[in-house]
Amino acid sequence: MSIAKTVINKPTTILIIFVLLLGLSLYVAFQIPIDLIPEINPPYLVVYTAYSGAGPEEVEQNVTRPLESSLINVSNIKRMTSTSSEGVSMVMFEFDWVSDLNEASSEIRDRIEMVKNMLPDEVSTPQLFKFNPSMIPIMSLNISGERPSEDLREIAETQIQPFLEQVNGVASTSLSGGRERIIRVEISQN
Repeated sequence: MSIAKTVINKPTTILIIFVLLLGLSLYVAFQIPIDLIPEINPPYLVVYTAYSGAGPEEVEQNVTRPLESSLINVSNIKRMTSTSSEGVSMVMFEFDWVSDLNEASSEIRDRIEMVKNMLPDEVSTPQLFKFNPSMIPIMSLNISGERPSEDLREIAETQIQPFLEQVNGVASTSLSGGRERIIRVEISQN
């Protein structure tokens, strides 16, 4: 007997099976969790080194290049990029998605230990960070108004930031921009 004849001869049975499948589908659909920002571990590592008071060229010559030459042979690197700016060196590594980042980070730490003595004394110890998408800000607020920027920054520091930090689920807040009030005391040299 073919499927078509069975469906035509037993419509009530087929309807019951169809309703059961539809009900099961709806039940399962509402049980599936939906996450707007799913947990992923992107294969990125960053070596951050601070060199206070140094210009970008000096940071590149004395910090970034020695780190790059020491870290270029780390296994499974897909791409390595670096940025040298005033007082900061950042060397970023992109690995394959199948790479073990724990193994790669221990290899990078070992190589940093070898090159650490060749860096200038003023350089802080290079720090290794794993890129974590949960560190990306979810929301950014801008404040503007008819007041001077010093007043707007003070309002943000004293009123808005403490209020946002008290909201349930907020991990941290940071404030940037505006001008901070500075009091200069100039003493007469006479």
